[in-house]
Amino acid sequence: MKPYLPKTRLQYLFLICFSTIVITNSVVLIQPMKRIYTYKKVVTHQIIGHQFAGLEEYTKKEPIIGYYSDTDLQDKKQGKLLAHAQYILAPTILDVGNLDHKYILFVCEDERHVWQKMKELNAMPYLRNEFGMILAERK
Repeated sequence: MKPYLPKTRLQYLFLICFSTIVITNSVVLIQPMKRIYTYKKVVTHQIIGHQFAGLEEYTKKEPIIGYYSDTDLQDKKQGKLLAHAQYILAPTILDVGNLDHKYILFVCEDERHVWQKMKELNAMPYLRNEFGMILAERK
């Protein structure tokens, strides 16, 4: 099979324009691809809410559980943590600040606050995961 060669000036012009567009787009596309590749090397995958992993097995039968934090939930980081907890524990609803439920999820930076609050509520730790999140059960 013989390669195709342009026969007219118009065909040559078309081939040159087409080649220019392909080369330009390739060069322009390389820059974002490098950024994406660099980002993928740093963060291979993101697991949202990994701090709450394992708790969903114990809360899935509860429609609503309490959520207690010793930090300000208006803070962006703490708000994200609450959203991640809600995402992982869905369909269970987290009732922020309401500690009247049978189960309460304690997300505290200082574990002493958790133990004080559990003592006040007459609650016992039901489960503690490796990230320090404590699911307590009220007696």
